[in-house]
Amino acid sequence: MMRFLLLFCVAMFESCNCFVCEEVSVKVHRDSVKTITGVYVLSCPDEPLVRLLQDVSNTSVCYSYIEKEGTDSLILLPSCGDFLGVSYDDGLIIMDSYYYDDNGRHGVVQGYTFDGKKVCEMETKN
Repeated sequence: MMRFLLLFCVAMFESCNCFVCEEVSVKVHRDSVKTITGVYVLSCPDEPLVRLLQDVSNTSVCYSYIEKEGTDSLILLPSCGDFLGVSYDDGLIIMDSYYYDDNGRHGVVQGYTFDGKKVCEMETKN
């Protein structure tokens, strides 16, 4: 079932030209992730460990996963861009993303909670 969800999510990435139109993240089992090329620690000292894992082995798409200490599943974020940072006031994970339409490529900056919920999105100027 988990492999089906991962394949479904990958199909969504490809069908939407790398911009996932859904607002939800998908939980996947850690064994279904083949490659991790980057790791960022998101949590502060004396808090449960939360990391952002990224797979940028494919040069056109970046897959980002949230890993929480003590769980066997990862949260696959519906973003195809790079990690920009964590917002100071809200503690949101800020991700760069993009999509294509008839007018070309459009950049999008998205904010996610540590549970993978998208709470804000802003289109950037081209």
